[in-house]
Amino acid sequence: MAIANKQGFYVELESIRGVMAWWVVFGHLYSCFRPAMGHVPALIDKVLLATAIPVDIFICLSGFFIAMALSGKSNGYRSYIIRRAFRIIPIYLLAIALAALLFNERMSVRMDLPWNTPAQAAAVEQYWASIAGNITAYLLPCLVLLQGVIPDQWLPHAGDAFLAPAWSLTLEWQFYLIAPVLVAAFAFGRAKELLVTVAVLAFLLLAYSGLTFSYGSFILIKLPVFMIGMLTHDLFRRDEGEWRNAMLIMGIVVSVGLITRSFASFASIALWAIVAIAFKLNGKLNPPVLGRWLALFKMPLRNPVLLRLGGMSYPTYLMHILIIDGVLIVARKCGYLSNDRVGVLILLSIGLTYGVSWAVHKWLEVPCIEIGKRLSGSVYSRALKCE
Repeated sequence: MAIANKQGFYVELESIRGVMAWWVVFGHLYSCFRPAMGHVPALIDKVLLATAIPVDIFICLSGFFIAMALSGKSNGYRSYIIRRAFRIIPIYLLAIALAALLFNERMSVRMDLPWNTPAQAAAVEQYWASIAGNITAYLLPCLVLLQGVIPDQWLPHAGDAFLAPAWSLTLEWQFYLIAPVLVAAFAFGRAKELLVTVAVLAFLLLAYSGLTFSYGSFILIKLPVFMIGMLTHDLFRRDEGEWRNAMLIMGIVVSVGLITRSFASFASIALWAIVAIAFKLNGKLNPPVLGRWLALFKMPLRNPVLLRLGGMSYPTYLMHILIIDGVLIVARKCGYLSNDRVGVLILLSIGLTYGVSWAVHKWLEVPCIEIGKRLSGSVYSRALKCE
C-alpha cells in the first residue's frame, strides 16, 4: 500500500476524514441558505446535497480503523470499550446537552428564516413538534447513545433527535459494541463470507420490513458498509487472500446498490472499493501507469492543512450544526437575519466552526483520549495481576 504511517494512523485516510467532514459542513450550510443563494450550477448543487457520500466514507473509515485497532490486540473487551467511550462520548455529551438546552430557540430561528420555502418550514415544524411533545422519551435513549435502535414507527426522529449528526454517533457506538466479535470471527475459515452474507440478508429483510430509522441509524442498515472498511484493512494487512477480500468488498458494494437503489449510497462505497483495491493491487496490474495515477491521488492528501482538518474532524462533524444555529440566533437578535447578509452568515459559520472545532479538539477531545488510554491501561494491568 505504501501509505506512510504516523503515530498509528494512515496519513491519507486521516486527511480524507477532514475532507469528508467539511463536505458535510458545506452541504448543511448550502441546505440552510440555498433558497437565498440564487442560481447555483447543477453539478455543484448535486455535490453539495449529496452528504450521504461523505457519511458512508466515514463509516468505511471507521470499520477500517477499528479493525486496525483490534488486530493482534488482546487487552480485553473492557479496556477496548473504555478507550472508545472516551474517544467519542465526552464531545457527544457536550454537543447533545447544548442541542437540548437550545432546542426551542434553534427550532424557532429555523422557522423564522426569511428565505425558508414552505417545505422547509413544514419539515422543521414537524420535527420540532415531535420532539418537544415528549422531551423525556427522546432524551433518555440519547444519554446512553442508543437512540438509533428505535424505529421511527415507535418514536419519530428518535435517531436524529435534538442534533441531526448524532444519528451517526449512535450508529458508531452500536458498531463499537459488536466490533471485537466481528474482528475475532473474521479469523476463522469461511466466517468472513458467512458474516457478509448474514449482514447483507439482514439489511435486505430490514429494507422490506416497513421499519425505518432516522438516516439509517440502526446498525443492521449500515453493517455491510462497516464491513467494507474492515475487509479493506484485512486486504492491506495480509498478503494472502487478497482476491477473496476484494471480491467480498465488491459483493457488498453491488448488494448495497441493488437494495438501496440510491446513487449516493452506491457511488460512495464503489469509489472507496475501487481506490482501495487499486492501491493494493497496484504492483500486479500495470505499475507504471497505475502507480503514477495513485501518486497523484495521494499527493494532495499529505497536505498539512488537510491533516489538521482530519485530526479535528470529529468535533467539526458533530458541532457544526450548533454553530450554524448559533450564528442564526445571534443574527436574529441583532436584526441581521436577512437575504442580503447570507454571505456574511455563511463566512461566520465557517470561521466559527473551524475555531470551535480546534478548541474542542485541543481542550476536550485530546485530553479525554489520553484519559481513556490511561484508564484502559490500568484495567488491563489489574486483569494481568489477577490471572
